[in-house]
Amino acid sequence: MYSPAVRVLARIAGSVIALLVLVAVGCATVPPCPAKGGPAWREITSDHFVLRSDLTEPRALAVVKTLEDTRTAILAGVWRGAPTSPERIQAIALSSLIEVAAYVGRDFAGVHIHRPPFPRMLVASDLESDRGIGVKHELAHHLSFELLPLQPAWFSEGQAQAE
Repeated sequence: MYSPAVRVLARIAGSVIALLVLVAVGCATVPPCPAKGGPAWREITSDHFVLRSDLTEPRALAVVKTLEDTRTAILAGVWRGAPTSPERIQAIALSSLIEVAAYVGRDFAGVHIHRPPFPRMLVASDLESDRGIGVKHELAHHLSFELLPLQPAWFSEGQAQAE
């Protein structure tokens, strides 16, 4: 039997090795920056969103339109009459699930990042790759947290699934 201190050190070492492997694998799937031949990034601003994306301009515009339409539908159907923040929602749309997986894991089509004091943000794959499910789900999280800032995880997921 090993002492508790040795077991803790073994867990830490295992975690560090796992993290290094994930970083190495994740970095291999991220496309190069535009200066190294990767896709150009663009920023598109609408009434309620600031989208940053490596998508082509027509696809990025389609993402913004879907975000605006989804926001309107969620607020009309679920949070009717609720006040919302005047700030634009920050969003990143990546061109594939592989790119998203490099940042949030393979089991997710996107993520709603909520880490105060930083602004909340949506990260999701292109709408064409998953029919917008990831973007819509993460937007539902965003709007839900805007209206109910303190939520248990089960409630948050229930709200986002109901969108």
